Amino acid sequence: MTDEQLAVYAILDEALVCHVSYVLDGEPRILPTLHARDGDTLLLHGSSGSRLGLLGREAGQEGLSVCVAVTLIDGVVLARSAFNHSVNFRSVVVHGRARLVTDVEREKAALDAFINQLVPHRTAPTIPAPPTRRNSRRQRCWSCRWPRQRRRYARTRPISTIPRTWACRTGPA
Repeated sequence: MTDEQLAVYAILDEALVCHVSYVLDGEPRILPTLHARDGDTLLLHGSSGSRLGLLGREAGQEGLSVCVAVTLIDGVVLARSAFNHSVNFRSVVVHGRARLVTDVEREKAALDAFINQLVPHRTAPTIPAPPTRRNSRRQRCWSCRWPRQRRRYARTRPISTIPRTWACRTGPA
């Protein structure tokens, strides 16, 4: 595994929310949602009644063409000049085809992964949701193997070297 791939995984694993872009009736759409990673597969959470959910169901095994973006803001850099203000960030953009998860066990594992993405190891002490047809109809999981991804980052200066009056931390350094 390359350093680039490890950096992509680290960003996906740290982020809590992603934005899924897709095309509906020739118009671009974007939707914030939960995500989790299972190896090389990105898992996406959504409502079965949402436009994305309906499109995903219609796409079948071919899958729905999506673009998923994740951004982490590490700090805001303030300067004397407005032109020199900046943001330290890390981001990943993934292009792939999202397919509806139909296997009950795989869907349960995906739902556990979403909870554990928000709070690590949270599913162990919780009472599992009963796998009822109603629960399964209300929420959906998609899996997306990505053939292409791109990582971007911007760092002006390490936050620790910026004078206190100029730095505003918004996340981990």
